[in-house]
Amino acid sequence: EACGSCWAFSATAAFESAIRIHEEADRDLSAQQVILCNPYGYGCDGGWMGRAYDFFVAAGAAREECVPYVADDADPCPDGRCFERDYLAGHHSVKSTIRDLKAALLDGPLAVAMTVHEDFLCYTGGCYSSTESGTPNHGILLVGWDDTTCDGAGAWIVKNSWGPGWGDGGYGYIQYHSCGIGFGAEQVDYTPPTGIEIAHTPIDDPPRSADPL
Repeated sequence: EACGSCWAFSATAAFESAIRIHEEADRDLSAQQVILCNPYGYGCDGGWMGRAYDFFVAAGAAREECVPYVADDADPCPDGRCFERDYLAGHHSVKSTIRDLKAALLDGPLAVAMTVHEDFLCYTGGCYSSTESGTPNHGILLVGWDDTTCDGAGAWIVKNSWGPGWGDGGYGYIQYHSCGIGFGAEQVDYTPPTGIEIAHTPIDDPPRSADPL
C-alpha cells in the first residue's frame, strides 16, 4: 500500500536546499521522522508542509540514516535516539502568483501544493499541462522556471518525490497556471549555526602602576 508522504518529502527537500545554499553542505534529512513524530496527526494519509516546518522549528530534523524511510506510519516515534538535528528558524507563506513565486525562488526552492491527475503519473519529460481542475492533493518542490518552454507559455521546473524513474530523472516542467501549482507555498527561514564557541579565560591582576591601563 502506498504512503502519501509527499508533504514530508517536499518539506525536507526545501530544508535540505536551504542548508545547501547557506552552508554548502549536502544533508539528507529524514522524511520518515516527520511522518512518525509530528504532533498534528499527519502521516501516510497526507499532511501539509507548513506543519512539517513547525515541527522542524520545535524538534529539529533528524538525519535519514537515523530514521530511514519505510513508507509506513505505524511505528512509534524514535525521538530519543536521533541526537544530530538541524533546526529551522521559521517559515512564511508566499503568494501563488508567478511574480511572487519567482521572487521567492531567488532565495531557494519552495515546497508547494498542486493537483495531480492520472496522466501526471506517466509523465516522462517535456511540458506538462492540464486544464482539469481539482483539489490540491500533492506536494512538490519548485526549483526554478523557464519562460521559453511550453511554446512560450512558460513553466515551473519541479522536483518530484517519486524517484528518478518519473519525468526527467525525477524533474519536470509544469506549465504556469496548470494544476493549481503554487497553492500553499511556504518558504523556510534558515539561519545556519555559527560554530563559534566563547571560552572564558581568567585574567591576571594588572600590574600595579600609577598610570591606569
